[in-house]
Amino acid sequence: MNERLLLDEPQRELLLALVEAERSIPRERRGKFFVSSHIGSSLQTFTPSNGGPKVEGSLRDAEDLAARGLLSQSFGSRGTPQFWVSPEGFAYSSHLRSSETPVETIEESVRAHLSSIEFKGRHPDAFRKWSDAEALLWAEDSVGQLSTIGHLCRESMQLFAASFARELGAPVARSSRTVQNIREALDTMKPGGGQTSRAFLEALLAYWGCVSDLVQRQEHAAEREGGGLVWEDARRVVFQTLIVMFELSRSVNWREQSSSS
Repeated sequence: MNERLLLDEPQRELLLALVEAERSIPRERRGKFFVSSHIGSSLQTFTPSNGGPKVEGSLRDAEDLAARGLLSQSFGSRGTPQFWVSPEGFAYSSHLRSSETPVETIEESVRAHLSSIEFKGRHPDAFRKWSDAEALLWAEDSVGQLSTIGHLCRESMQLFAASFARELGAPVARSSRTVQNIREALDTMKPGGGQTSRAFLEALLAYWGCVSDLVQRQEHAAEREGGGLVWEDARRVVFQTLIVMFELSRSVNWREQSSSS
């Protein structure tokens, strides 16, 4: 590998996120990423001109990637920088992906979406609660926090279900009725999809219900089963909460892209 293409972690993450965002848009509709800044933040938002997910990262990292030929760069009429992934960038991202195991690739994709400005903007409170649960999972005293981890995941799911329903214009029940809120939200999506899409949404609802049951068991320390919890129980609920929110959130992105194509 050419030495000039060695990237640090933030540069690597930015390149992979931009590649994923471009690949989510049909080739004929791809444009440029417009860059905007936020007051009080050192990061910028890269917004695709023709739809697709937004990406958060450093302008300096993008400029470094452009200097290495992995991004192309131009400037708008007011001097605003614009970027798009070059052929070399797509090829190099494939090289990076091939060096990872499939599990690492999937996990990175999930984390990138949930930590993106798009997801955090739609579900900030749910993301914060889930992040608190994950932090406890990897803390030194995590074994003493197993029930708290369950409680935080339950709160995260409650907050997500409510904001997800509001996002889709569905009725919002009280926070404890997460399955009802998810069902109402998914019902707004079913008329536009085919039979296979509807079956997938129904499976997502069932998946959500199973994860909700796991989380409640975690919070109450498996008292109904007469057995205690172990660290693996906490890992499971943190990971499954992450995945089910990811799939539901991406289903909205899929619907938006389908309706605009």
